[in-house]
This record gives sequence, C-alpha cells and structure tokens, in this order.
Amino acid sequence: MTRQETDTPGAVIPYAPETKNGGPEADLLDRAGNAILGLVNRAAGTAAADLKEAREVAEKLADQLQATRDQLQAAHDQINALKVDVRRYQDRTNRAEKWLQQISSEIEQKFLGADDSRPARRRPSPQNENNNPAGLSFLRPRQDH
Repeated sequence: MTRQETDTPGAVIPYAPETKNGGPEADLLDRAGNAILGLVNRAAGTAAADLKEAREVAEKLADQLQATRDQLQAAHDQINALKVDVRRYQDRTNRAEKWLQQISSEIEQKFLGADDSRPARRRPSPQNENNNPAGLSFLRPRQDH
C-alpha cells in the first residue's frame, strides 16, 4: 500500500511506502522528501520561466538582426546604384571633354587661322581627364600666347 501527501494543489504527489512502524522517523523522512520535491518543483518553475524569457529575448534579437541585415542589404543596393551613376557621369564627362577639345580645335582652325608657325597645343594627360578639374583643357590657361 502507498500513502499520498500533498503540500499544494497541482504539486507532484509523492508516493512513499508505508512503514510498519509509523513513528516520528518515518514522518520526518516523509516531510523531508516532500520538502525536497517542493524545491525541485519550484526550481523547475523558475527554470521554465527563465527559459521562456530567454526565448523571448532571443526572438527579439533575431528580429533586430534581420532588420539590420535588411538595412545593410538596402545600403549595399544603394551603393551599387551610386557606383553605376558615377560610372555613367564619368563616361558623360569624358565625352563632354572630347567634344570640348574638338570644338576648341575647330575654333582655333576656323577663326584663329591655325598655321604651322604657332606651337601646337598640349593635349591633357589621360590620367587627369576624369579625376582632376585642372586636367580639363578649357580650364587651363592658353599656351599659344
């Protein structure tokens, strides 16, 4: 036969075999066993609450991480779009410089009567054309004076 004892409703119901002598020693052991089981139940409840809280925090952090990844991807996309724009504007600048050079040459030939006695104009170095405004021929002082 077994005996059932409970401290609180819903608690684990410990089963302890009945002893032949129901003296104070058996009662002391039963109370100690029940007290230990109560502590185990409280520890399990605390652990479950801590686990739930940790999961909630982990989910919140995962959401924040995903939002950060999305923002980073958007920034990379924007950077790539800006790089494309820069390349396009560099190409346009190169074309504009070539046109200005051709127009300058035409003006010199048609209106200034380019003859062989004048020194030829230096062409800008290719490395300065894109990166340095001083490389643009229309910004440089004329060298044929």
